[in-house]
Amino acid sequence: MANALFNISSNGSSNTQNALTWKVVPNELTMAMFIIFFILIVCGNIWVMIAVVRQPKLRKSSTCMFIISLSFSDLMMAFFYIPMQMAYVGFGLTGMSSVVLCKGSAWLQWVAQCATIFSLIGIGIDRYRAIVQPLHPKLTRTDAAVCITVTWICAGAYSSHRMQVATDVLRIYERE
Repeated sequence: MANALFNISSNGSSNTQNALTWKVVPNELTMAMFIIFFILIVCGNIWVMIAVVRQPKLRKSSTCMFIISLSFSDLMMAFFYIPMQMAYVGFGLTGMSSVVLCKGSAWLQWVAQCATIFSLIGIGIDRYRAIVQPLHPKLTRTDAAVCITVTWICAGAYSSHRMQVATDVLRIYERE
């Protein structure tokens, strides 16, 4: 029961002890949702990448470069976050046998999350410039490539604090 997800709901009772009831989401349902999300994320993002690469008009767009970056970071989320959560929820695995694997997977999960957010910010800035400042020159593919490179460097740098957090967590578990 420790590995299940909980929802708190009020049952309308005046008794304070019975005011909150716990409804446990079955692990089978959670695992099924993880699998469905994994398949949808992987198929959808690969489909987006193929569509952008196959269309010559889309390949020339700086916005599509940001979309490819976003798709790649979403794929990283699918491959590095969902399997770890499936192992935790479905099989009760709470730790990893390898320190490198533990720290590396935590870092990659954070890089993927940060890259997703930073890519969305880049797309927002590109769209803002196109709508609010239509007479200004558009971002070139070179400008977009520089922005995407900076996005990924910032995501990696921002996520590097996770290495220290993982070290601190490992120290706590070693004491127990």
